[in-house]
Amino acid sequence: MVSALETLVWENFEFGVWDSWIQPAHPYLPKAQKGPEDTMMDINFTAAAAFWAMIFWGTYRKFCTWKWPNEAAEEASEEMLEREKLNATEILLMQKGHKKEIGARIKAFWDNFLENLREK
Repeated sequence: MVSALETLVWENFEFGVWDSWIQPAHPYLPKAQKGPEDTMMDINFTAAAAFWAMIFWGTYRKFCTWKWPNEAAEEASEEMLEREKLNATEILLMQKGHKKEIGARIKAFWDNFLENLREK
């Protein structure tokens, strides 16, 4: 969205101000306008404007968060962290239980296997 708006502004400036006022005063500029220089200028301007817009947006968001904190979002974030800790604990307990269960199955298999060997 930023790039689209910036491109719209830039192209209007380029066609309106540049082509109408600046370019007629300099005879070599029409050649540049038709070649790859114009395309490179457009690409570079679009990239630079998008870069600065993202920096401005990030700064603006941080300022708004600092100036007007959202308590509901902070509470939700804290709740999610608590749930994450609980889930991690549950996963660890499940892994321990699973290891014990697998160990018991292996032990039962070997006991059964050794018992069958003794009988033969």
